[in-house]
Amino acid sequence: MTGFCFGRSADTARRRAPGLQDILGEIHDCDVMLPRVRRHLEELQRADAEAVRAKAGGAPDLDARLASHARHRTAYRGPDVLAVYLEARRRLLFDRFAAFWQRQEETGTWMRLEHAVDGYLQRARETRRTAKAAERAGEQAEAATRAAAQAAAQAQQARLDRERAASASSRAEPRG
Repeated sequence: MTGFCFGRSADTARRRAPGLQDILGEIHDCDVMLPRVRRHLEELQRADAEAVRAKAGGAPDLDARLASHARHRTAYRGPDVLAVYLEARRRLLFDRFAAFWQRQEETGTWMRLEHAVDGYLQRARETRRTAKAAERAGEQAEAATRAAAQAAAQAQQARLDRERAASASSRAEPRG
């Protein structure tokens, strides 16, 4: 898809991109899910803390047995385990990403692509500069053509003025 612009280095980078996208996508999934799981766990714990406090009523201290009967007490383990899994998986995926990136650096995938893109951008900039210079030259040529036409018109007017003056002066001279 990009090979026509950037050559074989772009084709190589394009073949590597899905692997990179997969790893980064999975890391992103962990980054999105982990806060959600932790928030859910906090909500369960907060609801249980409020319920246990309400059960304590006006007692001067909290009886620990009340917490052992909290409504969601058996639900904590699932989100806790899921949070551990997501954190560990994200770390593993990041290690995979770092290794993948290092392999691409070692093989020069990104450097070759960068050089190809830089070359393309340089050629595009040069093309734009050339087009602008051609446009300016065209404008200057048009201005020169207008100036030449104006000079020719002024020269013609001067010839006509000289001829009129010569004609008028020859009529005004007495013949003798």
